[in-house]
Amino acid sequence: MSMSQNSILNDLKFRYQTGGILTRLIMINVAAFLVVNIVRVILMLMTKNGDVVSSDSTYQILIHYLMIPSEPLLLVKRFWTIITHMFTHEGFFHMLFNMLWLYWFGVIFNQYVGESKLLPLYILGGLAGGFLFVLAYNIFPAFENVSGYALGASAAVSAIIVATATMVPNHTMRFIFIGDVKLVWIAAFVVILDFVSIPNGNPGGQIAHLGGAGFGFLYIMQYKNGSDWSKPFYSVWDGIRNFFDFTSKPNNKRKSKVKMAYKNEDKIKQNHTSKRKEGGQFTSKAKQEKIDDILDKIGKSGYPSLTEEEKAFLFQYSRED
Repeated sequence: MSMSQNSILNDLKFRYQTGGILTRLIMINVAAFLVVNIVRVILMLMTKNGDVVSSDSTYQILIHYLMIPSEPLLLVKRFWTIITHMFTHEGFFHMLFNMLWLYWFGVIFNQYVGESKLLPLYILGGLAGGFLFVLAYNIFPAFENVSGYALGASAAVSAIIVATATMVPNHTMRFIFIGDVKLVWIAAFVVILDFVSIPNGNPGGQIAHLGGAGFGFLYIMQYKNGSDWSKPFYSVWDGIRNFFDFTSKPNNKRKSKVKMAYKNEDKIKQNHTSKRKEGGQFTSKAKQEKIDDILDKIGKSGYPSLTEEEKAFLFQYSRED
């Protein structure tokens, strides 16, 4: 490997490690697109006489293992597709426009809601889209005796678009030749376009988009009412991470970490505020600053971004009354 190639890889690795959730989501989608299409090229080159039909047939068999199927029994067998489908793109422009929408609205979402909520919304929006896709194919007469597959980040991105527009409907985006447009009108246009496009070529995909959009709306409505649907997501996420964390000591109680992360965060803030009001000197200045830094980090990148030392420190403090 040349020095320039090594430099590029190191730069990409650095950007992934230091970038936020939005950067990582975009990089994962782009990487998956490249891998899928590299495999397609390799299959074509390895096929005798460059038989495109034969290589595409093999490619379609492989790609279907990443796409969510409409048949429930097949979905149970290929359960991983409920996640892989929302990171997989075949067409360049499909991937490009999804990533552009994700970036534009993701930046605004992070500003008004918080980056720690972006990953749960992306995943749960994609799951909602996949669920509605499978449901539609199994209840509507139009899809009787028809099976389908869905792929792409569109449902997840639709969730972020609608969630952002629901949170700050009067925020504007500037378009060439059009000028400033409120987010509420952009989101309305996207949803209406998906709905009227159902009869045109890709009904399952459009329905999946609507599922993601609907979830994004409900997510923010619940968030405004004080219910954060990202908390259960991170509880499950931490459970998975801890389950595969073979470096942890056997005596560590994984469950306590998950409970502490989100239930005790509010408790820490309340204790911090109430003891300040009472004028009590509950901790040293250095300790206060460390707690504030950790809470800021959770607000920006989520609890999973904390180091083991920061988690232990936060857990120890949360037990103090």
